[in-house]
Amino acid sequence: MSVFIDQNTCLGCGHCLNVCPGDLITLTDRNTALINEPERCWSCAACLKSCPHGSLKLFLSPSLGGRGLLLTARLKAPSSDNKKAGPIRWTVSGPDHLTEIITDPIRTDGY
Repeated sequence: MSVFIDQNTCLGCGHCLNVCPGDLITLTDRNTALINEPERCWSCAACLKSCPHGSLKLFLSPSLGGRGLLLTARLKAPSSDNKKAGPIRWTVSGPDHLTEIITDPIRTDGY
């Protein structure tokens, strides 16, 4: 598995920089995120879950049904009455344009 950052949709907000446990992500001179040493990436998906734009994707390995499948996470924006972000919407898509969407409920346990 490996993480891919879509340079066309990345807005350089820096959320992924702050959550990467390996401290592997930096901003380029074009103000987009870049993984400095992809081979050291743990594929933990912390950066995917933090990106409000869905610009980070995880290539799934063949052992996980890979064959070109991408996993993307999209955080639901907080509502005006609740400042916490909503559920994470996970999308698995592949070259045959098959898409599956899974929504995680809001976590209330502080993690």
